[in-house]
Amino acid sequence: MLLARRGRPRGRPLGAAGAPSSLALVPAVAVEHLTKRYGDVDAVHDVGFEVQQGEVFALLGPNGAGKTTTIEILEGFRQRDRGRVDVLGFDPGKAATSRQLRERLGVVLQELAVEPFLSVRQALTRNAGYYPRPRPVDEVLELVGLGDKANARVKTLSGGQQRRLDLGLGIVGNPELLVLDEPTTGFDPTARREAWDLVRSMTGGAPRSSSRPTTWTRPKRWPIVRR
Repeated sequence: MLLARRGRPRGRPLGAAGAPSSLALVPAVAVEHLTKRYGDVDAVHDVGFEVQQGEVFALLGPNGAGKTTTIEILEGFRQRDRGRVDVLGFDPGKAATSRQLRERLGVVLQELAVEPFLSVRQALTRNAGYYPRPRPVDEVLELVGLGDKANARVKTLSGGQQRRLDLGLGIVGNPELLVLDEPTTGFDPTARREAWDLVRSMTGGAPRSSSRPTTWTRPKRWPIVRR
């Protein structure tokens, strides 16, 4: 899932022949003819889409369809072979602007990647330090339903609680764009509903956002997706 605040992107939007285009018309994400090959296999072939600011957008497909590869290219963690990619006005493939992009990008991974001996508060506080204007840690703890687990070690959390921490790590930086890969895997129905309520509040209030869940599932599982 990608989550981007509604507002002016801070990068230099790509236009014809590299010329800047109107900031007012720049979407949060723009992809044209994206291709990624591994040997003779096209993991991603000629993909194109746009995600507008404030939009919830789902990227669906079966296992091996290239969803995660596409997301990793948008995040700047993997280089594309061909095509144009613009994320918040930046080209994620350019090392020179990777820091500026990542300061505006939040990521929720498929699996928790946090040292097990850290407390929940310590993990959130550390991630908050990577961003110029993070959310208060106590606010994030309450938003993701881990207020009573603030001092618990990560290794003691249940699977569902670890997914809540995943979400908290993604939003603590108050990012302009949030990427969620399989965001509600492991959630019980109540936790899933609370997660979507949180995303809905971010897309419907201040800040507004764009979101991209990446999963192969029935559309009714994504009640907030616009397209």
